[in-house]
Amino acid sequence: MKKKVFAYLHTHWDREWYRSKEEFNIRLVEVLDGVLDELKKKNAPCFYFDGQTAALIDYLKFRPEKEEEIKALIKEKKIYIGPFFVSSDSFLINSYFMEKNLELGINFSKKMGQNEFIGYFPDSFGHSKEITKLVKKFGIDKIVLWRGAGNISADFLMDDVKITRLPQGYFFDALHSKLNYFKKAEIVEKTLDKIAKFSKNNLLLPIGGDHLGIIKNANKQIKEINKHLKNYEIILCSPFDYFENTEYTEKYNGEFLDNSKNYILGGVYSARINEKVKNFELMNKIEKITQLDNLEGQKYKVFIENAVEKLIKNHAHDSIYGCSIDSVNNKVKKRFDDVSEILNYVERRILFDQKKPKKGEIGVYNLGQNLNIIKFKSTKKVKNAQVIGKSKGFPEDIMFDINKVPITEDFCTIFEQIAEIEQTKENTYSIL
Repeated sequence: MKKKVFAYLHTHWDREWYRSKEEFNIRLVEVLDGVLDELKKKNAPCFYFDGQTAALIDYLKFRPEKEEEIKALIKEKKIYIGPFFVSSDSFLINSYFMEKNLELGINFSKKMGQNEFIGYFPDSFGHSKEITKLVKKFGIDKIVLWRGAGNISADFLMDDVKITRLPQGYFFDALHSKLNYFKKAEIVEKTLDKIAKFSKNNLLLPIGGDHLGIIKNANKQIKEINKHLKNYEIILCSPFDYFENTEYTEKYNGEFLDNSKNYILGGVYSARINEKVKNFELMNKIEKITQLDNLEGQKYKVFIENAVEKLIKNHAHDSIYGCSIDSVNNKVKKRFDDVSEILNYVERRILFDQKKPKKGEIGVYNLGQNLNIIKFKSTKKVKNAQVIGKSKGFPEDIMFDINKVPITEDFCTIFEQIAEIEQTKENTYSIL
């Protein structure tokens, strides 16, 4: 009997990498226009859009008139989107931002009509075993991954989540070539033989790759190629069909860190370290300011969420990894600057909104730390505090007053100071 091959048509979309986002946007419109055209002509059963939504959001900026058409195709299960906002690097991103990434992606997907999801990790360079807990938190019980899994079976269970890895990766572009059907079938057969070593009766075959358009006349191509295959029969469908028709009995419990069988770009290992450090600092700062805002009734939540989304755009794996061209890296830095400016302003504003200390007092937030020494800035020198720096600027009461504009006469000295304080209760604001 021939083994069944569940093949799905897809594209993997790096928003920026060896080209800028602006350049890739033009290609994105061409690719998705082609997908919609092939689906309209019924030349393909469906199309799987890479497990992330940011690219579709970008597409709709240029083709807003296509939104209802795409919603209809999602409802008819001819296009699948989500669950992530961007395909991010598990090891450079903390759990808070992985969850925010999923939250953004799922919220947009549901607005578009997509309600079933696969945790799709095709090209991230390895994964923590915590990815099963992450997807389960959002009600997802299926995962597709490639890198990091070494030579374990293609299909296994982990924490009751069905996982299928791609032994040959997500990139398979032989059907985009101009070879005749016999030659294409030869290439397909060899690829399937490699996948079969790790699979049982069913095989999962992605057809597509980085920034590739949908193959033309997919239904006809597969029908003709099937005539020449000796040991396999290809069924064009979605990855969901594979999960529904495949048994998962083997169990695995461990990290996905073995990339010995995967090709990895050399630039990933150490490039752009300063940007990776900056990303870490900003992730921590966002969590701290979110905590501050939660104490004050989430008055600035919408602005913090804006900063979160901007930072997550840098988490797309070919952005934060650093193996990108300089113009892309400059955009990454610009987003970092934007996030920093939002956070700095919101932080200062939250502090300014508090009950004002009197002369000889200071207001202190305790976010769950053992506070003995604090560092702060003020236009006044505080008694028993030590001045460690000076700068010029405007007082906050002028900067935050919407009925005033700072003028030259308001320019003054701002003192950076440190002081010893008594311990305060966690998650409180105190006047000391």
